[in-house]
Amino acid sequence: MASLGAVAATSCSNVGMQVMRLLIVRPPGPVGDALLAALTPLTQRWPTTLVTPYDGLPPLDGVAVVVALFDGTPVSSLEAAALAHFVERGGGLVAMGRLDHPALRWLGTGEDVPATPRCELVLRPTPGHPLTVRLEDPIVVADRCSLLPGLASPGEELLTLSWQFQRYPVAVRRRHGAGQVVVVTLQGAVTTLANPSLRRLLLRAARSCAGEHALPPLGVALIGWGAIGSDHATAVQETAGLELVAICDQNPARLAEAQQAFPASRGYQTVEQVLADPHIDVAIVSTPPNTHAPLAHRLLEAGKHVVVEKPFCLTTAEADRLITLAAVQGRVLTVYQNRRWDADFLAIRRVVEQGEVGEVFYVETFVGGFGHPCALWHSHAPISGGLSYDWGSHYLDWILTLMPAPVQSVAASEQKRVWFDVTNADMVRVLLRFRDGVEAEFIHSEIAAALKPKWYLLGTRGAVVAEWRHEVLTRRGPSGALVEERLLPTDAPATVAVYRRASDGAVHVEHVQLPIPPRWPFHVNLADHLADGEPLAVPATAARRTIAVLEAARRSAAQGGAPVPLDDQVG
Repeated sequence: MASLGAVAATSCSNVGMQVMRLLIVRPPGPVGDALLAALTPLTQRWPTTLVTPYDGLPPLDGVAVVVALFDGTPVSSLEAAALAHFVERGGGLVAMGRLDHPALRWLGTGEDVPATPRCELVLRPTPGHPLTVRLEDPIVVADRCSLLPGLASPGEELLTLSWQFQRYPVAVRRRHGAGQVVVVTLQGAVTTLANPSLRRLLLRAARSCAGEHALPPLGVALIGWGAIGSDHATAVQETAGLELVAICDQNPARLAEAQQAFPASRGYQTVEQVLADPHIDVAIVSTPPNTHAPLAHRLLEAGKHVVVEKPFCLTTAEADRLITLAAVQGRVLTVYQNRRWDADFLAIRRVVEQGEVGEVFYVETFVGGFGHPCALWHSHAPISGGLSYDWGSHYLDWILTLMPAPVQSVAASEQKRVWFDVTNADMVRVLLRFRDGVEAEFIHSEIAAALKPKWYLLGTRGAVVAEWRHEVLTRRGPSGALVEERLLPTDAPATVAVYRRASDGAVHVEHVQLPIPPRWPFHVNLADHLADGEPLAVPATAARRTIAVLEAARRSAAQGGAPVPLDDQVG
């Protein structure tokens, strides 16, 4: 047995202990390692003991919850009786795997249970249950599953499976004496235990069995009703665990528009009202970039969790002050890098991370066109940060997500040739050199009559090219005439092609089918982090790296394109 630490928990178990003690029974090898990895957020908080089935069950005095993955190793009647007695007197048990041992019949599993072959299984979470909120629907895994039609009686179904025109419970929560049991009939393949939704379910099940209860919904305020305001408000409303309680905008007309769309929210015209509202736990800052840092600072000081629209802020000094303040206050600080879930980027990320084109050593990215910039704050550098801060906040975040090595230097150049009525540059080019020798280039041009590919990646075994789509929406007008509306290229995901060189020298091209992005993934991750301790998708330290590159690019451009060394820390 190995002890994993002694961190006191935030609440007491249902057996009256002052700290949570977690016992994990796991088989040796990759499956056991995958179970331990799935439970890492708990092992970091609770004193934890590990045993294998061959070690036998240790005394359970002082244990709050047992998580056991049974792999077919025989369970003695004494061990099963000890587990049953432990639960009957108020303990918690999460049991997964092969549960057809005669001694475990009290779990409701029985003997000689039929099971599916190892294949793709489509699982459906129970809507509205506190242990299944925000899980993917459906959850698709490749595993074996025991088929127990009577498992859910008595009990609460958490996951179900349709198998050959019959419905089976896959995960069930039930009482046993004074304690609680969650039974999962999946046999626990490594890929199953790596599935994000299954991991969340196991974590929630363990916490529930240990006596922790789900948090009430967190109140959210939206500060600034701009172009993205409706998206944030809708996402909050549709994400279990979050509740839109207030919208703040100093413009009465915009505030009236927001409240008409979301009448259940309170309307505030000043940030002071948000700061003073005790029902607001989370604030989303959706104002012009030069206001992000001061607003986020005030909100963190008031004890609110803070989401900041991209760009995070304008300088690394601002980012560092906010990150430090969030840590001191014990509040969450994150940045709305929503385009990490764009379908084309998800496809490119999968190709790169799975090594399908070898080791990527060169990346080009491009966005732009030839059209007059708007006259709003987006085109005014003192407010926006400049042209590179607009789309660059997304593109550089993409590049830094794909290329994990620290950035060594940044060189940038700007062109001012056509649009003299705005202060933003007409075109910016940013070149990143990483410490491992990888190079990446980002170009944003408002004077590009011909578009370059959105992505051009070179790897040691192939390449990836993502081309812009030029889509036209057609409809019949009031007079019956055909009306065509041309979409901006940035309004549609790019087509992605993978080029691979074969051993005979021939190059083969594969056009990648884009995945369907998850719905409101950023807000779901935020709720999962606040409620369940899931890792943040966009930690503030990662967003700080993007700001460091943008700030270095601005300095380089002011110095005629000279490379600016960067002491980049991977966040």
